[in-house]
Amino acid sequence: MQGAATDATNFLVNGFEGKGVFGRAQVVDVPNVGGGYRKRSEVVLMATRDQFTIIPEPKQKLVRTDISPTITYLIDVVDVNDPLHVTFILVKNGQ
Repeated sequence: MQGAATDATNFLVNGFEGKGVFGRAQVVDVPNVGGGYRKRSEVVLMATRDQFTIIPEPKQKLVRTDISPTITYLIDVVDVNDPLHVTFILVKNGQ
């Protein structure tokens, strides 16, 4: 992959294998439907845009495949504002 970071990690989304850089997990407060807040763990993944023919969308699953056992994330947010990169906010195991 052209321009891949040296610490790039393998992932799989929609049958497509890609590489990107995973950030550290962060615990954030998200609003509950019935009021109040709950904590959840979010991870940022940055990948080069030129890998994708179609940009993945929220609610799709993304699997980190470089570790065993693999980790499945739910794509929560996709930021396509950068012309060179796509940034994903991921939620572990769809939590």
